[in-house]
Amino acid sequence: MQDARFSFRAGAPLAEALAHRVQKAGCSVSEYLRSIVRDHVGLCDPAPSFDIAATPAKSIHELASRGDARGFAELAGLHHQRGLAGVEPAIIAYARAVDYARLAAAARGDRQDWLAFLYLLEQHASALREAGLGDLADMASGEAVAIAEFMADDGDDEIADMLASTADNLTPKALTVARELRDHAKGALTC
Repeated sequence: MQDARFSFRAGAPLAEALAHRVQKAGCSVSEYLRSIVRDHVGLCDPAPSFDIAATPAKSIHELASRGDARGFAELAGLHHQRGLAGVEPAIIAYARAVDYARLAAAARGDRQDWLAFLYLLEQHASALREAGLGDLADMASGEAVAIAEFMADDGDDEIADMLASTADNLTPKALTVARELRDHAKGALTC
């Protein structure tokens, strides 16, 4: 139940941008703002009393909550843009983008989703390295290498060429992480 009201003042540019986003999302202003606040505060409304899968989605958050790859991919792009624009710290924005891109790639299995996931992993690794978090950057790079190697093994020649051209730029730690992830995926290692 939504029984509390909130209001705030905003300038014309913000109001115009909000109207554009609301139209694109296909929902009301209050639904759009509620989804943003819910996402950032970490709270959610009580479970709906109707079958949500039988109703059309009104926002990318709702699509993602249903496990829809389009919703995951849109949220990955949204968080990537937030990191680029400096709306939130890059290492946080890119971590969120990576998580959503991972879900999109797993849900749809589309090559473009996997390429976006690889790109975002490397963006995240760069942001981590710039923040002085080299070990975490190596983990992100290692995951990207492991996935790229699986794609190359499946016959993706473009990815195989990319791996060959970037191999000299990888740290020993990133290569170790990649090997461990591949071994784990093949069942050689267990947690």
